[in-house]
Amino acid sequence: MKVLLVDDDPNTIELIKNTMKWDEMGIEEVLFSYNGIHAKQVIETRKPEIVLCDIEMPLCNGMEVLQFIYENNIVSELIFLTCHESFEFAKKAIELNAMGYLMKPFKSEEVYAVIMKAIVKVNNKTAHSELLHKDYLWRKNQDIIHNSFLWAIFQKTIPNEKEKLLNIITARNINFDIAENYYLVYSGINTRKLMIKDYKESDFFYMVRHLTLEVINDQFDYKYAVEYSLEPYNILLLVVKESETTKETLIERCEKLVQVSKSYLNADIECLVGNVIGCESLADSKKEMDALFLQEAGYRKKVLTYNNTNSSLAVEEGIDYERIRKALRNKEKVALINYIRTFMEDSRKADTLNSNIMSMIHHDLLQIFYGYLQEHNIQADRLLQESVARQLNAASEYSIFDMIKYANYMFDRISVLINEVKETFTIVARAKKYIKQHYAENIDREDVAKSVYLTPNYLSKLFNKETGLTIRDYINQLRIDEAKKLLSSTSKAISVIAMDVGFENVSYFSTVFKKYCGCNPDAWRKL
Repeated sequence: MKVLLVDDDPNTIELIKNTMKWDEMGIEEVLFSYNGIHAKQVIETRKPEIVLCDIEMPLCNGMEVLQFIYENNIVSELIFLTCHESFEFAKKAIELNAMGYLMKPFKSEEVYAVIMKAIVKVNNKTAHSELLHKDYLWRKNQDIIHNSFLWAIFQKTIPNEKEKLLNIITARNINFDIAENYYLVYSGINTRKLMIKDYKESDFFYMVRHLTLEVINDQFDYKYAVEYSLEPYNILLLVVKESETTKETLIERCEKLVQVSKSYLNADIECLVGNVIGCESLADSKKEMDALFLQEAGYRKKVLTYNNTNSSLAVEEGIDYERIRKALRNKEKVALINYIRTFMEDSRKADTLNSNIMSMIHHDLLQIFYGYLQEHNIQADRLLQESVARQLNAASEYSIFDMIKYANYMFDRISVLINEVKETFTIVARAKKYIKQHYAENIDREDVAKSVYLTPNYLSKLFNKETGLTIRDYINQLRIDEAKKLLSSTSKAISVIAMDVGFENVSYFSTVFKKYCGCNPDAWRKL
């Protein structure tokens, strides 16, 4: 323990220093300072547990030293030294948690008494702090033990028979009643939709965890809960005793949690409340409820219930293909969007909208979009060429809102692609550009068609109409034109030139060259 003596009078410091039996008092080090500015530096760096400080000092007085200790949350017991009593000083000292003050001149026994009082107070604080820390570690350890125990039950890494569970509980000193029945209560947040602005992610989930425990089970440090990832959800799963509540109460509390989390944390929490089960059924029930949560969360109401009879219901009729195609043909985006929205809303009202149905809707729409592009001789993979399109496609099954965004974007994308095809000159110009860049490679009409996202037959028709040539003839013409330049300007061997312009063998090169030029390459070079 360290003591700091602060006074602009060296004699006062020497008097206190020499009259106290520091070793017997348990003081290991006595520090000195002759002004308030230096005292603050010593307090900050050496952190003395007890400070005896004169009030009236130039530049920086004792009250300013105390203010420094208070504002910086420094753990020190401060005792003032003063020549006269002052009510204002005493009032301010109490406000800033000073321990007291000694009147000058003072007797050694008075100094001894007040320092011993400070030592006892410091020791009590230290003991209390250590006790709190030990209590925290014990509680933390209990949380880990309970979490590990529950997770082992859920994962079936320990037997679920009551007798065997009892042996494990006894051996590990775990407070878990195997004779009790339990509810499983899910609280989940879709991490893909999470927008955290004001907190670190770890702090955010810490607040969500304790808010959930407080609202659902009235216990901030409730131990019977495990946190895990059920992609894309972060799940907090509570195991709640039947004797402590009812299913109806849990549903009400979950509804309150949904409201509170949205209001105060701007977090969309979704809940699932199970039926009463014995401890031997925890693992099987969790497995079924995991599947149900993934299937139903995000599409139906925010608080779901599980009653062991939930099943995935399919809609009687799927998407009307012809209605979607008609909207595409007539460029009726509003009609298309309204139909898709109505279809999903009706499914939700019928309590049939879930992940399976959303997946079916997405699959049907994509097939309709692909088929419509094929009708216009556009390669289907161009629809998802852009990163935005791929992102919306991947997210479309998350919610009605995401599906509408996806359909809206795809309608516009399809319109753009079809308009491009109608501009024949633009398509053929792009095809020519691709050929010019790649004629020396082993390319054919399929490669050229792929570069402009059209079917080969349809591009061939456009190309011939625009240029009067087939794609193969246009490629060969470019190759021969480049070969003539090389024959005239270089001494390269004819076989090398053939390879340079994209022909795989000299014989075929000579045949094509003669077709376009009326003579073979060797004769051309001699002209």
